[in-house]
Amino acid sequence: MSHLPTVEVDGYQPYDYAADTTLEATLDDADVYSSITGEDIGEVDDVHTDAATNRTYLELEIGGFLDIGDKDVAVPIDQVSIYRGADDDYRVYIAATEEQVKAYPEFND
Repeated sequence: MSHLPTVEVDGYQPYDYAADTTLEATLDDADVYSSITGEDIGEVDDVHTDAATNRTYLELEIGGFLDIGDKDVAVPIDQVSIYRGADDDYRVYIAATEEQVKAYPEFND
């Protein structure tokens, strides 16, 4: 993915997460959408920072139903767009389809 997904979502504005010191709590269980299809493809499971590179990754739980058939993948935060809506409702958009994200390597703690 060489570009950030851009979308127009009624009631949501782009969110600048750089100054958010509680990003893990902010994005906990935020829905993840494909900016290509517009479909809800999963949710944010966790936020990780690689101490060696100081890069932040979102652990995304993709697909499945009631934790059956889902897959956890790690995506660098700079490859997604985050939007904030009313009542601190957050959405994460990725420029890939659900099938493409499911093809990412599985994340293991």
